[in-house]
Amino acid sequence: MKVLDSGRGELFLHPDPAADREWLRRNKSWALKNKVMDEKEAVEKFVHDGDYLGTELYGTVRCPMSLTREIIR
Repeated sequence: MKVLDSGRGELFLHPDPAADREWLRRNKSWALKNKVMDEKEAVEKFVHDGDYLGTELYGTVRCPMSLTREIIR
């Protein structure tokens, strides 16, 4: 991970909602397809070396840890 001197990095989304909508119109597939997959397939597809990941698990949230365990594997 690159450490930034200024403390500011590239934004994940464009700050202009209209520009973001236009990007989605051009780049998002609107095809109806089954997106159900197991943890192993999801991690292989969406988690890559160098990705910055975070978890937020407080006592009231009760988030499943199966994805976290799969990432560690």
